[in-house]
Amino acid sequence: MGKLLPPVDETGHVWHERVYSSMRILCCMNCGFIKNPDKPNKPCPGPIRVETRRALSEGDRP
Repeated sequence: MGKLLPPVDETGHVWHERVYSSMRILCCMNCGFIKNPDKPNKPCPGPIRVETRRALSEGDRP
């Protein structure tokens, strides 16, 4: 049997629950947007590409 995916809402966000500093928040699995119940949510732009820089090792430092 396949895995169940989190529900997608009308704005396109795929919400999942996270615990951050002992608070439970909902954030989008695609773009990382944090759900705010007090304001309307912006449409999801889709998956966001994040680039990270490789940490320099001791031999790579100038």
